[in-house]
Amino acid sequence: PPPTQGFLYKQGSMFKRWSKRYYTLSNGVILCYADKPSKGTKPLDHVTVKDLLSVTSLQADHEVPHDSVGFAVATLDRKQLLAAPSKEEYRKWMGALKTCLENNQMAEAIKQKRESRRY
Repeated sequence: PPPTQGFLYKQGSMFKRWSKRYYTLSNGVILCYADKPSKGTKPLDHVTVKDLLSVTSLQADHEVPHDSVGFAVATLDRKQLLAAPSKEEYRKWMGALKTCLENNQMAEAIKQKRESRRY
């Protein structure tokens, strides 16, 4: 997918408080920053796209901040609850993340097919 970036809300795992964070998706890595990064800014967190297991919408009754639109990103070792500030941003992120997920599944299918061949 093309590089994707922008502000999202992230729900903390311990206190369940929503924090506004700046995310980038580029070169197979999702990076999280406290604010829009400048040169040399170190990310607070990262997720490797190849570790994505699922991307799902949150239920309509799930509490999200400021009329945002929520979604969950799951990897092998954790699940992050995120929310986009608008439906347009939500569609942009969901499209990019689902493309990553589809690419992962396609790569795994190709790998399995190659491994099943006998030479």
